[in-house]
Amino acid sequence: MNYYLFGLQRSGTNLVQNLIEDNYGLKPANAAPEEWKHSMKPNLKNDYPVFKVIKNPYTWVESIVYRERADFFQKHDFDFFQTGPFMVEDVNLNMLMYVYKTWYDQWKDKGTLIKYEDILYPEQQREYFAKHFGDLGSWKTVAPGSMFMCEEFKYKDLEYYEKQKPTKLTGMQVKIINKVMTKYFFIETGFKMLRVKGLI
Repeated sequence: MNYYLFGLQRSGTNLVQNLIEDNYGLKPANAAPEEWKHSMKPNLKNDYPVFKVIKNPYTWVESIVYRERADFFQKHDFDFFQTGPFMVEDVNLNMLMYVYKTWYDQWKDKGTLIKYEDILYPEQQREYFAKHFGDLGSWKTVAPGSMFMCEEFKYKDLEYYEKQKPTKLTGMQVKIINKVMTKYFFIETGFKMLRVKGLI
């Protein structure tokens, strides 16, 4: 079975790819550069099933800014470091969220959406992928810290992502994320739009 896999950097594409390959022996059919897995918009050569991965926007921002940044800022042609009123460290938050929202809007009508937070634990993984690839009866999970660019990931981080609540963003930064993403994104994806009260 051929399939496509897409998602922004730090969304969980490596986890999905490793789980499918380790358990089903399948690799994504993405052909670079046109079908690069972090592409901003669809440009598909074949009619294969499409799986697209997203992470909660609040924790995604923290993943992009505070963890290993990978090639996100080099590969997407936007001025992420333009100084503005709403910065997260040295990154322009408005621009960062514009890219997330644009990616989501371009891809939302394509294929199957995988929320990173829904496949954190082995039983969740097995149940989810059984629906699309078949139930194997057993399951090989991916240990935290074992994947490329995720070496610093620890078991305690699973709870952080499960709670879907940022630990570094300020209340104003959360407001900016809410404004750019709009309530419709949260309704469509099932993510909870956070209230500012109780944040930093």
